[in-house]
Amino acid sequence: EQHLVVGRHGQQLAQLLIRAYQERSRNDFPDLERAAEKVGERRFPLQVNDLQRLAKHVGLQINWFEHKPGMVRDEDREVRSILRSFFEPPHSVYLNRALQSDPARLKFDLATHIGHRVLHGGDGMKSPHATGGEMGASPEGRSGADATLSPQDVLRAWRDFECSFFAGALLCPKLPFRRYLTRERYRVESGSPLQLTPALVMRRMTKVS
Repeated sequence: EQHLVVGRHGQQLAQLLIRAYQERSRNDFPDLERAAEKVGERRFPLQVNDLQRLAKHVGLQINWFEHKPGMVRDEDREVRSILRSFFEPPHSVYLNRALQSDPARLKFDLATHIGHRVLHGGDGMKSPHATGGEMGASPEGRSGADATLSPQDVLRAWRDFECSFFAGALLCPKLPFRRYLTRERYRVESGSPLQLTPALVMRRMTKVS
């Protein structure tokens, strides 16, 4: 699993460039919003079984595997990491059984894989989902002075962004999510009863408000 967290300087640089583009574009990507709304039909909230049904509808085959957290090297330190899910072209999704106890992350991972199938035809040019710690946030790598940027880094980082944005729009469609936030007075923790991660709620909150 070492390849999941090591040698990612180029990808990290590409991600920084994409974040800068997001800010310049005011995080407005209507094509991705429309694609997600077409698949999810603006239904809100979506449960795990809804995501599984949508995955089947777009032609995905869901498989489960078991993989425990392990220690991997990230530059000069060791981090505890677990492989959550990955995509195998053209239509296979592999989910760690550990996600069954974390429905918020399970829904997000499924939504990103649905996005990859819808947006990119499931060609496999998408990063696996790995988590630092048990089921916490992914480890943050340090960009080094020798960071190099390849076209593949840019493509993969852009694909990852598109899948992530699609997942947010699918799980939190603009209008119904805005109404929900208004009722909940824009509290980040309001996503918990709906099995939405705080990070996703915060991202979509800034988008729909």
